[in-house]
Amino acid sequence: MNRNLTMEAEVAQMKVFFYILLAFLLFTQCHRDMYTHQMLWDCHTQTSLTMDSTERLLVGSWHWIDGDCNIFNFGVPSQRVFDPHVSLHFDSDQTYVMRRANQLVRAGTWTLSKPPNGELYLLDATEPEHSRLLVTGFILFCEDRLEINGSYRGDCDQFYRRVY
Repeated sequence: MNRNLTMEAEVAQMKVFFYILLAFLLFTQCHRDMYTHQMLWDCHTQTSLTMDSTERLLVGSWHWIDGDCNIFNFGVPSQRVFDPHVSLHFDSDQTYVMRRANQLVRAGTWTLSKPPNGELYLLDATEPEHSRLLVTGFILFCEDRLEINGSYRGDCDQFYRRVY
């Protein structure tokens, strides 16, 4: 009888371990969309983009997956911001629309430029001015991911996934 009790306890422990492992795996899968600047930089630098190819890659719809506001990285934990309902659409006529839950948040125009001696192209929202926060920065591409890097000027880095 003691042996059966011990086996039942072992089975119960294994079930607890299994559920903890399952919860861990599900949690990590839910956060696999998180990309860091370094991950995108490593991937992006393996491609050779021109102004035209960069613009063609940018045009389309993007779903916001993450924002990193670790502005100066002085050992301060990064503030991760996220709103799963934000999307951004760039048109080839250099207009953009940002929506939250299918409601228009802002719209304006954008330009693409390459600073002298720069490795990256700079995306700039030219109007309205308050849109610069989410739509202005150096851009990096990796597969179906886009980073709009604003941390070079003290803003947040925004990460998007292409919507097909």
